[in-house]
Amino acid sequence: MPPAVAVVSAAAAAVGSAVAAVASFTIGGIAVGSIALQIGASLALSAIAQRLNRPSRPKQKDIKRELAQIQSRPPKRFVYGRDKVPGSPAVLRVKGRNLYMCLILNSRPSEGGDVTIYFDERSSDIEAGDLYDFSGPGARLKIDGYRRHNNNPGMPHAWLGRGDQVGPPDEILAAMPEEFNSTDGWRGLTVLWLRLNAGGQERRFDRWPRTPPAVEVEADYSLIWDPRDPAQDPDDPETWVWSNNQALCLLDAILNNPIRKRQRFLVDMPAFVAGADLADEPVARFYAGGTVPRYTANGVLLWSASELMDQITPLADAGAGDLVQIGGQISYVPPVSRAPSYTITDFLEDGGFDFTRLVPGSDLPTAIRASYIAPDRGWQESELPALAVGAGSAQLADEGILDLPLAFVTEATQAMRIQKITRNRIAAQRQLSLTLPPDAIDLTPGSVAGWGIAELPKCSGNWRVVSISPSAWLQGNGVALRCPVVLAEEPPNVDAWNPELDEFQLATEDFTPPAPVRVPPDDLAATTGPGVASGTTPRIRFSFAPVGGNVIGYEWQWRAAGDEYAEGGSISDSVRDAGGRVFGFLVPVVPGTEYQIQVRTIYLGAVSDFTDVVITAQGPDFALDPPGDGQAIGGAGEIEVSFLTPNNTAFEAIEFWGSDTDDVGAAMLLETVASAANTVRTIVETDLGDAETRFYFARSRGPFGSVSAFSPSVSATTDPPPEPEPEPE
Repeated sequence: MPPAVAVVSAAAAAVGSAVAAVASFTIGGIAVGSIALQIGASLALSAIAQRLNRPSRPKQKDIKRELAQIQSRPPKRFVYGRDKVPGSPAVLRVKGRNLYMCLILNSRPSEGGDVTIYFDERSSDIEAGDLYDFSGPGARLKIDGYRRHNNNPGMPHAWLGRGDQVGPPDEILAAMPEEFNSTDGWRGLTVLWLRLNAGGQERRFDRWPRTPPAVEVEADYSLIWDPRDPAQDPDDPETWVWSNNQALCLLDAILNNPIRKRQRFLVDMPAFVAGADLADEPVARFYAGGTVPRYTANGVLLWSASELMDQITPLADAGAGDLVQIGGQISYVPPVSRAPSYTITDFLEDGGFDFTRLVPGSDLPTAIRASYIAPDRGWQESELPALAVGAGSAQLADEGILDLPLAFVTEATQAMRIQKITRNRIAAQRQLSLTLPPDAIDLTPGSVAGWGIAELPKCSGNWRVVSISPSAWLQGNGVALRCPVVLAEEPPNVDAWNPELDEFQLATEDFTPPAPVRVPPDDLAATTGPGVASGTTPRIRFSFAPVGGNVIGYEWQWRAAGDEYAEGGSISDSVRDAGGRVFGFLVPVVPGTEYQIQVRTIYLGAVSDFTDVVITAQGPDFALDPPGDGQAIGGAGEIEVSFLTPNNTAFEAIEFWGSDTDDVGAAMLLETVASAANTVRTIVETDLGDAETRFYFARSRGPFGSVSAFSPSVSATTDPPPEPEPEPE
């Protein structure tokens, strides 16, 4: 098994030299750095080991939730690296059945790269077209798992402007010239234009559960300057390229933030260049195999009126590094093991000597627990197992664990390495404050000093400079310097990493975010018949218990047996009967026909499964009277039958039935005759035999197949056969 090693690379060596001041002149024979930068306080601004005293910062999920809100002035944001970002609506317009949207994704130009657009958490693919062609129809999008969007003219169309667009897409400009000008391009910003078909009212909740839909775009975002590339001009953003190098993203935020941009001469460029080289170095992964860059940054900076250093510190955290101020200059010190650049062999006794061996137990966490953003888990925050600060038990109480949110880290092993570096720094508890002689002027925050005073063995080892405040004071006829410093114990091999021993094995199964609980309506029931009919119109009434909670309403569909479902519409959750049940009607229906009704719950942005009920429709009770005054008259091979229709307003027709016996159960329907009420109706049954007796019944018919009881029977007999003619004599 290979031993754990401290990785000291060429980049690390460069970092060591970058944080040491360059001698430019001498005072009294002592090499001194630039007076403009060295005289005055220099201190670490964002040492990650000092997180105990930091205020909490918004999490990425909270930032993205704010970006998705409809606001009159969308907030300014810089998106670094690759991320899944919600769009801030800048334009929402409806014309006909189309919704036109322009969403701000990044407050600066972006690369684009491999782009995926999400609608209400549903990913989409480009079915056809060019996402970047504003002169054409854009990209036609196919939304995964939703057939009604796909393969029809109503498919969403999208155009992505990477910052070089000069106006809206030509198609949108032509469709809505009254709303947009050709110069409404949001040039310099990354924007997504969409044309969405709302669909019919009956399918709108299914197509767009949330209105407007929540749109997120996964892409490669900000173009940034890399001072290592001579082809890139720091004053010409068009020469910049995409990168998620952590040190370069941090440098970009310092130089280009909209709050207080730092001029380049106030930034320690060699330190950031050395940090960028270190961030690019490949690091092996034990379980997943292969290598990854040492430090990347992927995420959103939402600019506000807060202190600039507080806002950019999460970018420094992504490299476990320290932002430091050296006089008037800002520098960066990544966490690498470095040899001491200065050895303490003496100190000024009149400046005091303050040594602390142990941090109070109440101020020292028992463990460090890092969290990072996991793209393979839906870009959700994911926690690593806690790493004990000391050699204590693995059973750790939550109140003793220091949470280490790494908002810009999207790779698990990078988070693991930062977690261990932080643990190493916090576990090294010794602190020291004293005043060094003038030859310590070259020390800067982040520099490492060795201990060379054998008489004080308790201070042996290496020390990291937290702050130094060189000051000039008169002594006789000359000038001398004294250097008060604050030192923290620098653990040996602070960034040592052995993948086989130090890497956690994390679950690698495919992640599907748990679906929120969406409750379908309960106790769905249906009734029909005379008590439900509306006048002469038969209906089916259905009802169910309200679901409760954050419910918008309900959607229902129906079908007759063997048919396809048809849309019934939507029902508000407030439509309740006297028993508190939500209800609706299917009307009209055909009595005797079987119907199936299904209902589901509508939530904001989602719907539940359907629940259904089956019922056979019945008509209203019309209380029809049977026909009366029946008469039957026999003739030659035929019988004439007549009845008087009843005087009912619902009467529509009369049925004539005939039988060879006086039994209505054996009768057959002879004819149905439409008729007015209170009218004599007559039929003639023909093709009968001689002397044949027949019995007749009648009943009334009303709307929707309603019928009366049968009338009493009447009968008649056909004429007997004629007597034969006498034979001639």
